Amino acid sequence: MKGLLPTLLLSVALLGGCASTGPVDKAAATARAKAPPPAAKPAATSQGGARVAAYRPAQVKAAQPQTSRAVSVLLERAQVASDAGRLEEAAALLERALRMDPRNAFVWNRLAHVRYRQGRYEQAAGLAAKSASLAGDDRALQADNRRLLEKVRNP
Repeated sequence: MKGLLPTLLLSVALLGGCASTGPVDKAAATARAKAPPPAAKPAATSQGGARVAAYRPAQVKAAQPQTSRAVSVLLERAQVASDAGRLEEAAALLERALRMDPRNAFVWNRLAHVRYRQGRYEQAAGLAAKSASLAGDDRALQADNRRLLEKVRNP
């Protein structure tokens, strides 16, 4: 019994030493705690690029809200497909993006433009109206939706 107490104390001391992370630099820990979080990268868009197609919807710079990386990638791929004239592929990519983010007014707008280019004017009008209903106070997107609706009504 006499040897048990020193062994127990030695075990506790050793375990306590294992849990230690070393001396704490309180100034560094405080600085890390007060530092602002790293800024998120803005969603990449392909709107301002040098690519120009025969038909291009109006530039809507303020329209794209913060989206997930997956939706941003789908938007970029859809723009490339649309610019290359692969409208069915562009529409499929945009529909996939809508399944991921159904309240994204910008994606609804892009799909409306693709449907317009396909000659599916009634569907384009409905999609533009849906985009307008979700766009809130985004004036640039609202204006683009109005222009598209006007083109559908007065070809």
